[in-house]
Amino acid sequence: MSLESEAESREPVGGFLLSPLEFVTDLSTVHDVSIAGTSYHAVKYLDDVQLKCLQAGQAACQDLVPFLDQNQLISAQPYRMNPYAVEQNQRLPFFTSGLDGPFDLSRERRWQARISFGWQLASTHQLFAGFDFARFDTRRYAAPRSIAAVDINAYAEQPRRTGAYIEDQVQLGSVELTAGARLDRLDSRASYPVVPGRISSITDPIAVSGTDTFRLAPFDPANPTANFQPASAHTTVSPQLRMRVDAWPGGTVRFTAGRQARIPGFESLFAFKNTDLSQASRNVAYGRDIALGHTDLLELGAHIAMGEDRNTFADVALYSQSLSGDAIRLEQFADPGAGGVLGYWRVFTTADRGKVSGIDAMLERRFSDVVTGTVSVSHQGGSALDGPRTFASGSVGVRWGNRAPLGAVLANTDVFPIFRFSTNRHYTLQRNSGAGLTIGQDADPIESENSSTLALFKTLDIRITRSFPMGRVGGAVFVESTNLFNWTNLTDIFTETGEVTNDLHRARWVDEQVAQLEAEASQNGLRVTLPGTGEPAVDLRSPGVCTGWSSRTGNGAGGPADCVLLQRAERRFGNADGLFTRSEYSTSFGAWYDLANAPYRFYGPGRRVRLGVELSF
Repeated sequence: MSLESEAESREPVGGFLLSPLEFVTDLSTVHDVSIAGTSYHAVKYLDDVQLKCLQAGQAACQDLVPFLDQNQLISAQPYRMNPYAVEQNQRLPFFTSGLDGPFDLSRERRWQARISFGWQLASTHQLFAGFDFARFDTRRYAAPRSIAAVDINAYAEQPRRTGAYIEDQVQLGSVELTAGARLDRLDSRASYPVVPGRISSITDPIAVSGTDTFRLAPFDPANPTANFQPASAHTTVSPQLRMRVDAWPGGTVRFTAGRQARIPGFESLFAFKNTDLSQASRNVAYGRDIALGHTDLLELGAHIAMGEDRNTFADVALYSQSLSGDAIRLEQFADPGAGGVLGYWRVFTTADRGKVSGIDAMLERRFSDVVTGTVSVSHQGGSALDGPRTFASGSVGVRWGNRAPLGAVLANTDVFPIFRFSTNRHYTLQRNSGAGLTIGQDADPIESENSSTLALFKTLDIRITRSFPMGRVGGAVFVESTNLFNWTNLTDIFTETGEVTNDLHRARWVDEQVAQLEAEASQNGLRVTLPGTGEPAVDLRSPGVCTGWSSRTGNGAGGPADCVLLQRAERRFGNADGLFTRSEYSTSFGAWYDLANAPYRFYGPGRRVRLGVELSF
């Protein structure tokens, strides 16, 4: 964010920002780009010229990120440049200031058209058909660091999706049968390197991808996509059969069997496709030309109206889904950037993603034309999930008309509270070595995989809306709250303790910082032992003591700046006598740990309340 915008946003009027935030780099930012000696002016980061710069590689184009190699902007500075005098390390770097964080610019435009037809062939026979079309213009330019040209994910593509369907519906007494089919076609209109990530760093003219062998042209930064291959369009047909039976008065039974196409996401298709492996790590997953996935669905359900007034409804459904779609897999290629040696890449592909089965149940009661209550429960399990999950929710809808005795006060008022709870994330307890592991990080498990589960996730949300007429303009005021009762919900945990704290992890980090400081003080001849107590301390009292301060051996940074920052931390966390004792700097270092690992980072959002006005024209 720009300095001016940051200053203006500190005290928003009534908590509302009326003008948009301004950023140093955004969609409108322009800069000059030079590709192999050819200059381009006023280039935006989502322009085709910027994409060509990335494809040409850093040897031919340096203008890849906003602040390339400006290391003075590194957030974790190589000094104790923070209020706690913490020395930077990889375990818990202290991000003081700077612009080396990620930046991600994206834009998507889409045009869609649908047309459908229906024919009444007979009183019990109908035929439907339709066509839909979607055209996209999707662009992205993202880098994990705005000062380094590594792992840049950029693309500018215009995929198209088309679909057509036909559906035949027949009523045979109490049985309704519907049979149909849908055709989906995706044309990414993209081209890809023969081998993922080998664009500019080609040293061998032969490449092997799958069963195909390609002879590659020498790389030309003026034509960086010369060795790209166009993608194919992919088509799939999805049949479907539905049956509904009026089994008894007020009760229907339904059965569905069919397939639904799963369109790959744009990241699965285009991620890092324009980034050379010389500027990316092997950990990134490359987008590829992949086929459409699908979901095979079987469902059996019933809908029941109960009671003489038929104001109570129940709906139950059993289902099973087999999923196929985009996923990340390791694939092998003959590497034209390493003499044709076989190597493995992480790439997106279409793969079997397992099964999901479950049961959904819903009960709805219309108590009157004012109050309606609903309770629903879902349970899921299967190989596509990391463990069984159960969800439940309940809601009450209240809408007053002009009825006594509260009609005048609550007329045109809607009250909609909804209660939700669900089983939470599964995890595996680890042996506590003080590594600070959280969910998804495994080292030394002490139980079967995913045997533990976080506490139930629960919220109560509510929205109250009061509508009022304004001639031809409709208006409403509303108040809404999420997590109204401010319930605490865990989203993560230290898997070495099963808690939101890990004392061993804290102790290891503080002890490491203490050892570093005491070694540095000894190196500078300023480590002392307090008489009487025997407590170690760093003596920072002498005038000019920081002049000759040298950094810890091997650190390569520090010097007098570190000494001055230690003096300031001693005044902040000690008694300002110039003797920085072990108890004082342990407190200082511990305060930083408590900030970086505060339990709040493991919790979901608390209560939020929003007031607003709606106008409709």
